[in-house]
Parts: sequence; structure tokens; C-alpha cells
Amino acid sequence: MISSLSQSAVTGIQRGLQQATNAASNIATANRDISLPDLADFIVDLKLGQKQVEASAKVLQTDDQLRGSLLDILA
Repeated sequence: MISSLSQSAVTGIQRGLQQATNAASNIATANRDISLPDLADFIVDLKLGQKQVEASAKVLQTDDQLRGSLLDILA
């Protein structure tokens, strides 16, 4: 059974990956005439996606540790 905390973490990872993928695609397909602010926005979106994945992975890791602690207590 997946806890709501784990489900939220997985959803966060998926959203972060999607954001990073979209930003990377925008960067890759940008032409040479793109303005620097637009390019900067794409790079910021890429980093935000990365940070969301990292934060959500930490939530998933913490949930796993909490489950392990609960099992130790109950054992």
C-alpha cells in the first residue's frame, strides 16, 4: 500500500520531471533569435524542475525511513 505521503512524493517527482523535460525541449528547439530573458526563463524552469525532483525524492526517502522506524518499534 502506498501512503499519501509517498504518493505526493511520486507526484512531485513526475511533475518536476515533466517541467524539466519541457524546459529542456524549449532550450533545444530555441532558435538563435531568442531573447536572453526568454532563454533565462527556460533555464530557470529547468532548475526548478530539478529542485522539485530533488525535494520530492527527499520526501520519499523520509517516508521510507519513517516506515522503517515504525516497523522497528512494532517488532
